[in-house]
Amino acid sequence: MIQLDFWSQFREYAQNHKGNIKLRKAYPQHWYDISFGFSTAHIALTVNGKLKQIACEVYIPDSGWLFSVLFDRKDIIENELNESLEWNELPDKKASRIKLVRSGDIFEQNQWIKHHSWLLEKATQFQNVFGSHIKNLT
Repeated sequence: MIQLDFWSQFREYAQNHKGNIKLRKAYPQHWYDISFGFSTAHIALTVNGKLKQIACEVYIPDSGWLFSVLFDRKDIIENELNESLEWNELPDKKASRIKLVRSGDIFEQNQWIKHHSWLLEKATQFQNVFGSHIKNLT
C-alpha cells in the first residue's frame, strides 16, 4: 500500500504545483506512467524500495529504431537536460529505457515531498526535451 500512497500523494503534489504532465490514477505498483503524446514512448516514474532509488525514464516499447535515433542524439539530449543518463537498449527485451536514477527511500515518508518535487521536475524536463526530439521524427 505504500506505493499507492506515494503515487496518490505525487499526483496531488503535481496538481498543486501546476505540473504540466498528464496525470492518471495512482495504483499500488512500483511505477507511474505518464503519456506525453506519442504511441512509441512514454515517461515512467519508478521507485525501488530495496535499492532505495527513484527514477525518471523514457520507456520505449517495441521500437528499437526510436531508441537508436535518440541514442544518436545522446550528447545533445544529455546537454539539454544537463544530466548523464543510463541508456539501456535491452536488445533481448521488448522495450528500451533511457533513465535517470537517484537515491530515494520511499519508506521515509518525511522525504516524500523532496522525491515528488524531483520526480515532477524530471518528468517535465523529459517531456519537453524528449518530446521535441520525438516530434521531429514523426
